[in-house]
Amino acid sequence: MKKIKCIVAVLCAICMTLGILACTKQETPTQNSDTDTQLSETQAELQNIIFKDGATDFYIIFPETPSATVFGAVRNLQEAFKKYGGVDIAIKEEGVDVTSVPSAQTREILVGDVDRAETKAVKADMTDIGGYAIARRGEKLVICGGSPAMVVKGVDYFISTYLKAPALKNESKTLSELSFGVDDDYFFVRMGLMTSIKIDGAELENFKIMTSDTGYTEAYAAELFADYLYTYYGRKTPAIITDGGAYDGKAIIIGKTARTTVSALKGEYRIEVTANGIEAVSGSVAGYMDIFNRLKEIFPSSSSTVELKLGDVWTGKITDHTAVAQTDIKVMYHNVLGYVDKYPAANRPDMTLQIYLEHTPDVIGLQEFGQTYYRAYAKNLTDGLRAAGYVEICFTSQGGTGNPIFYNSETLTLVDSGYARARSGDKGTTWAVFNTKDGKTLAVTNSHFAANSNAGGNATLGNTYRVADAQTLLDVISNINTSYPNIPIIVGGDFNSSMSSDPGRTLKDGGLTHATDIAAKSADYSAWISYPMYDADRGYYLPRSFIWANIAGALDHIMLGGDTSGIEVREYAILNDKLACVVSDHLPQMLYVDWK
Repeated sequence: MKKIKCIVAVLCAICMTLGILACTKQETPTQNSDTDTQLSETQAELQNIIFKDGATDFYIIFPETPSATVFGAVRNLQEAFKKYGGVDIAIKEEGVDVTSVPSAQTREILVGDVDRAETKAVKADMTDIGGYAIARRGEKLVICGGSPAMVVKGVDYFISTYLKAPALKNESKTLSELSFGVDDDYFFVRMGLMTSIKIDGAELENFKIMTSDTGYTEAYAAELFADYLYTYYGRKTPAIITDGGAYDGKAIIIGKTARTTVSALKGEYRIEVTANGIEAVSGSVAGYMDIFNRLKEIFPSSSSTVELKLGDVWTGKITDHTAVAQTDIKVMYHNVLGYVDKYPAANRPDMTLQIYLEHTPDVIGLQEFGQTYYRAYAKNLTDGLRAAGYVEICFTSQGGTGNPIFYNSETLTLVDSGYARARSGDKGTTWAVFNTKDGKTLAVTNSHFAANSNAGGNATLGNTYRVADAQTLLDVISNINTSYPNIPIIVGGDFNSSMSSDPGRTLKDGGLTHATDIAAKSADYSAWISYPMYDADRGYYLPRSFIWANIAGALDHIMLGGDTSGIEVREYAILNDKLACVVSDHLPQMLYVDWK
């Protein structure tokens, strides 16, 4: 902090007497006058004062509708002024509490992406667009950053460096004065950045990242890659655009767009430097997560410079979790994580739809599909399934909103359906009987058993509820057997129970066989993988890899009942690719069946 000379102290006393904190009027000095030059310097120092003796004429201005992280930083800054300077400084929201175009003489501390010329000027001066800055521009003190997280870091640095540290050196643990001028400007530049990335001779900052208008998984991979570049590339990061609008420049194209010229076989991905820039495509939706990971290898954060040449190609295999590509009947079960109050829907329903359409099951049994208005946020999912020919079976008036059955109307015809439950609430069993196009008949049930939370956290009562749910399911199967004898019944869902538990033993004692006991190929891990992590600042769920959990403790199951002599169970699979790991805390279960 600058020390003010004796003459400054005298002038400050005069200013305080007049009820002002800083001299804003400056006389034009005589060119050869040492006295006038000294006065000008003194006035400049006075103008730099942010507060003195517990008083300030500054306000803290934050952007309209800020993110929670930025607003939290603003409140921390306000509290730090009070704690370390004894200053009550007001905070105001731009466009609400104050005009968006104030006088240049208004003294403000601008935090975050405030729509002020001074903030824009400071951001233009940042050599690292991903860093942060603390800078004085006229009557404004600007604290800004390349992201909400960096704004927070900038505020934290200002508090620790200009308020807390000098205050703690004083016996009173407070400051009587704080000044900050242009000479105090601080620009934080991250270390170890990629300083240059050239693609066919052109610098990356001249590119856009392009993805398709409807490819949700492609868009997710594009977002992840853009954020990766933002973190490790020290220059302007390419913006994400879709191919819906005109664009004449070069691009990093992720997915199948109007400009895509390369292709990949099913089960593979391909990345190539072409005349368009970079083109990355996958033979399946899950492969776009593999593309993102490969792009990170192509642009390693450990390298300061990267140079790619026209014709460079990278290819790879996408892990296939199924033994067979096609069977006569494919049935999927999936708990979609419907609790959107704690786990926002965000991009999960859109990507879930792409998983379903990629694997084209004949029947889909969903759990938690009605919880906490999930359906309201998953309209793209339901609309997409209907557009693909799926029909929903759901008994909303009986409490069955949360666990419907969707069936492909191109391959199956509905014969009969119903819903049963052991108590009030959304836990129960939806069932349906179908005819195939070649005249075969089968039944499918979809169940969601009670969790301990449905019993007020009482584990003993929760177990009692689940045993009742298991018995209700057995009653449904018995009724189907009576009305439609000699047909196979595929039984599945989220039972919230292992097979060694009381509900599991109830089902086995009732004549059901677990798919793992009769399938030619079976997954040996559980479908439950814990909850995904949501990044509120970015508005999407973070990618994660599969974590193996022993199937002995599995809560999700597929079993078989009725007459299974006419079918061959080819595989019991659990889809554990990186895409499936993002969309829910449960992985989709798949059963592949052939008629004998």
